Amino acid sequence: DIAPQVFKKQFLSTFSHDMYLPPASGEDMKTILATLEEQYTTRLNPPIRQALLDLTDGYVQYLQLALLRLREETRPPTTREQLFAMLLADEQIALQSEELFESLTKPEKDTLILLSKRDSINAELREKAAYLWNTGMVADSKRETHIFSPLFAAYVAKAAAAPVSATARALPAPPAG
Repeated sequence: DIAPQVFKKQFLSTFSHDMYLPPASGEDMKTILATLEEQYTTRLNPPIRQALLDLTDGYVQYLQLALLRLREETRPPTTREQLFAMLLADEQIALQSEELFESLTKPEKDTLILLSKRDSINAELREKAAYLWNTGMVADSKRETHIFSPLFAAYVAKAAAAPVSATARALPAPPAG
């Protein structure tokens, strides 16, 4: 307890509330990219620059990893499709995606998998996975609910399509309760 003679545990909720850090805004990402380009002495042509911003969609770690990967390329991609394919094949991007996914709870993972399959999310699951919306990992647009970054969405789709291993199937179910 924090100084129990002064603060009782039930009073702390009055002074605290959850705060979430959403993905960076488009303008912030442009500023960060310009800073990283200067730091890494790299210049991207405008279409690739915009594609990079679209594919990383506010996630600074993806942006930095992607720029480092582009810097290593002797023949950099010239189209959005080439850039996307290159980044999906990059081990650091894959590891970052895995880290993001594995940090989530089962209901949050289930929600992402349902979204990747374009299935609907019921109110109960949405409530259990509220963290995804609160952090901006999932957003509602006028047309649909979507995963924030095409790179992460591709990772989730791949995870959703992966067969369950024999080892995982053989594991006993966790005890109820």
